[in-house]
Amino acid sequence: MGATAEAFGNDLDALRLAFFVPQVGANVTVGAEQLDRVRPFNEMTFGAVAARIQADQDAGLVASHIDGRRLAFLAYTSVLGLLTMEGMVSSVDDPLVHARAALVDQLVRTFTDQLASG
Repeated sequence: MGATAEAFGNDLDALRLAFFVPQVGANVTVGAEQLDRVRPFNEMTFGAVAARIQADQDAGLVASHIDGRRLAFLAYTSVLGLLTMEGMVSSVDDPLVHARAALVDQLVRTFTDQLASG
């Protein structure tokens, strides 16, 4: 979560290109070839986190009902939502009330608490 926030937070235009242009661009198409290129990165990110959570589940450290890949996806989209809000307010020169680092720290705690409490 921190790495995503840092990477896209330092280049909000890259965030806009990656996530918003495909949604609103009239001439932008995403076909099977592009999806085939993206899916390995999804597996690398979400699959790796899911595997770590599964290992903790196997060791009895995390409740077995938690879907690790879903939790990883939700963590990722939460960070993207935070950055989206930052991007919206930065475009009108009105910073968020809370610092990005504090918001990311709170997100991390929220998700790690979910794993701990099951």
